[in-house]
Amino acid sequence: MSHCVQFEDFEVEVDSMRFALRACGGSDKPVLLALHGWLDNAASFDRLAPLLEGFRVVSIDLAGHGKSSHRPAGVAYNIWDNVSDVIAIADQLSLPRFSLLGHSMGGITTTLIAGTFPDRIDHLLLIDGIWPMVTVSSDAPRQLAKAILGMQQVAEKRKTVYTSPAQAVEARMKGMNPLSRDAAAAIVERGLETVEGGYSWSSDLRLRLPSMMRLTWNQAKAFVANVTAPTCLILAEGGIYLQRKTFVDNGEFLQRFNLQTLAGGHHLHMETEVQGVARVFNDFLSGHQT
Repeated sequence: MSHCVQFEDFEVEVDSMRFALRACGGSDKPVLLALHGWLDNAASFDRLAPLLEGFRVVSIDLAGHGKSSHRPAGVAYNIWDNVSDVIAIADQLSLPRFSLLGHSMGGITTTLIAGTFPDRIDHLLLIDGIWPMVTVSSDAPRQLAKAILGMQQVAEKRKTVYTSPAQAVEARMKGMNPLSRDAAAAIVERGLETVEGGYSWSSDLRLRLPSMMRLTWNQAKAFVANVTAPTCLILAEGGIYLQRKTFVDNGEFLQRFNLQTLAGGHHLHMETEVQGVARVFNDFLSGHQT
């Protein structure tokens, strides 16, 4: 088993941007790159990574999150740019082939990677995330206008300043997807920076802006259909995907994947349900050795 005694934190530089990574497991094992959800960071895999058997799990702070660089001024955060970043990081790490683990937004990104570069991916592990929010073509002009106006206004916005890390933990516990105190503390520890008057999130405010463009449903399906890696998708009973109409109406599209539904909320891999998540993934991987 992996059972890393301690995590190894290091950085790589890609296209003048610095990416912070956290590894768990021996360097002699095949690599599993792990991508976190929106406004989370690499620490979201701290409980799950040591339980995954046979891999060196390398969790990445995606651009604008955690300890990684923000995108340059005036540049929007588009999910397909994460695809480019992760492939460049894999190249930096000399990984011609690797496996992927993704939660939520990270799951969407890993699916896009596996669909774009199927020959490089050995396994795909997904937690409550597989395809992005989609749109109809006629909505594209309105979406782009909303995003551009948001970019123009973001300079006027100010981050919340907390008097203590404990106050930030309380706030994160009550977020859009509530977390236990321990889970929130892991995200906060890696995601806070010291500022005048206290502490603030290190994440880029532009991450909260509307997307410049959204894929149509047919485009999203094309990426999923192009995935060739053995894929295991865990859905949380209290998560976000089972409530999405595009998922319920198109669930049969995923029949070639190993789909498991587990009790828990959107962040079940950070909570007491983590043992069940690890068990599903380990059983799946044991049956799909490359």
